[in-house]
Formats: sequence, C-alpha cells, structure tokens
Amino acid sequence: MELMQLEIFLAVAEERNLRKAADRVFRTQPALSIALRKLEDEVGVLLLERPGKNGWNLTQAGRLLYDYASQMIRMRDEVVALLNGRPQYCRGRLCIGTYPAESLGSISKLTEPFTKKHPNTNLQLICDSESNLLGGVRDGRIDLAFLPAAPAETLAGNDLETASLHRSGRGPSFWIVHRRIGQSELARTFGQMLQLPTLAPSKAESVWRELRNTASTSVAEAAEL
Repeated sequence: MELMQLEIFLAVAEERNLRKAADRVFRTQPALSIALRKLEDEVGVLLLERPGKNGWNLTQAGRLLYDYASQMIRMRDEVVALLNGRPQYCRGRLCIGTYPAESLGSISKLTEPFTKKHPNTNLQLICDSESNLLGGVRDGRIDLAFLPAAPAETLAGNDLETASLHRSGRGPSFWIVHRRIGQSELARTFGQMLQLPTLAPSKAESVWRELRNTASTSVAEAAEL
C-alpha cells in the first residue's frame, strides 16, 4: 500500500467524481481506476461503490480506511512541512450543512478562524432540510451538519454521532452531527477547534502530536546551532 494510492482513494471519496479527483491529484482517469483496483485487490475488500445517483460512495470498509488514510496523508504533509520549515496547513474539502438558512451567517463566523489558519481548504456551506442533511452526512457528501435541535433518534441512527455546541453570549447554540467512522481529517480538525468531545483525537493521534512537538523542538534547536 503506497501513499499515492491512499491520496487517490481520498480524492475519489471526497470529490465523488473521477474526473474531479483526477484533476485534484494530477493523474488521468484511467490511472485512478487502476490505482483503486490495485488498492482493493491488496486489501481484499471493496472500498468504493461504483457511481450511482450521487457519485462514488464509500463502503463500510472504505469508511474505516478513510479514517486511517486521512491521518496518514496529514502526517506525511506535516512531516514534510516540519522538515522544510513551512507552515503546516490542512488541505482538501470541508462540506458543512446547516438548517435553517438563517443560521448560515453564524456558521460563517464559526468557520472564519479555521479558514484563516488553513487557507488551502475548499470550504462548502450548504443549506437544506434536516432529513436531507443527515442523509448527506451518512453517505459522505456532507462532513458536519449544524442543526438548531438534537435530531430524532430515528433520523440520526447508530452510524451518526451528535454533539452540542453552546455559544452563550456569542451567537446561537447548535447540535452538530457527523459520522462515527469515515470522518475526514479536515472535519476532525475543525471539530477539535470547536472542542467537540465526539471528535477528540485518537490515542494514536495524541502520540503523534507528542512526537511532532518533540521533533519541532529538535529542529528549532538544530537551526540555532
């Protein structure tokens, strides 16, 4: 399993369109198809369901790999940035859905600090009905849904996670819904900025952060010598 295969897999999963994914990773569409087929042959399971009404969809196994692949690509980018003394930016697509439309202004203010810190992020804000937003989160078209109240259990289901965000004195409160597995690294980073407990870093990620901080200190000390 190569990092380029994982980057292609992430691009197709996030763009849901082979042409857009090919443009994103600077490869031809046939090259992407071959890379995906080789990756699925290597892991022995189907990772992506072929194009349907909403484009390519992650399978259950694909969602699990998506979690790990996102972290691996982010770690690679951070290592390269660290060794070259460049700022560490997240990149990719972050799609946030909201209901009702009146909350778009508040959501825009919430995302401002994140987009300033990660200017390479392609942020998409959409407004739709609660049921459509939850369906979009479930099938991967939407990363996070901001709702005015907790969704009914029958709507949320066991594959989605719900957390409350209280903004006392700084705007309305929201209920935020995201997938339990198959969460993008951008969405996880944004959720951690909002201090959502359901998007807390994993144990492996916490260990990586400790190693990264140690490495940053070592690089800084070496530069002073």
